Amino acid sequence: MTTTEPVRRRVPFAGHQLAEYALAAALFGVGVHSTGRPALTLMVGGGLLAVLAAVSTGSLAVASLVSRRAHVVIDLVLAALFALSPLAWIHDLQVIPIVLLEAVAVLLVRMSFTTELVPRPRPARPARRTRLGSTPGPLDQAVGLVEPVARDAMRRIGRAAGVARRAARAARKS
Repeated sequence: MTTTEPVRRRVPFAGHQLAEYALAAALFGVGVHSTGRPALTLMVGGGLLAVLAAVSTGSLAVASLVSRRAHVVIDLVLAALFALSPLAWIHDLQVIPIVLLEAVAVLLVRMSFTTELVPRPRPARPARRTRLGSTPGPLDQAVGLVEPVARDAMRRIGRAAGVARRAARAARKS
């Protein structure tokens, strides 16, 4: 009997960045509508998340200043800070900011452990095969010869249609 490890679903780094932009917008949006220290904490936290997502190496980044591994470590540090931040304003008890910051902390930890840091290699595309064999037949060779001619003919037809369309518009205007 063999034991199999549970398969964890991995999220591409672009999805991680997109989720961080959404979390930053949520934090900032709630911070704008809050008051006092919780508002400042939420807006600064949202700004930090947005800046981190914007400067990390990835497809949704503005600049590539922080590597993906460093990004995940910074995410974990931010999660700890978000989880502990309500202690800084314990006397000003506001439930919504506390719940939001704790939820963001949990999400950041979860995202950090499920993000794919190194992209999976794409599977190689199988070679085109003909119906009966691996060598192209006479029909395949004929199509290969006709294809450039057909492409050129279609391009000429498209150009002629464009010229006719512009002439018709000019005739309507005058």
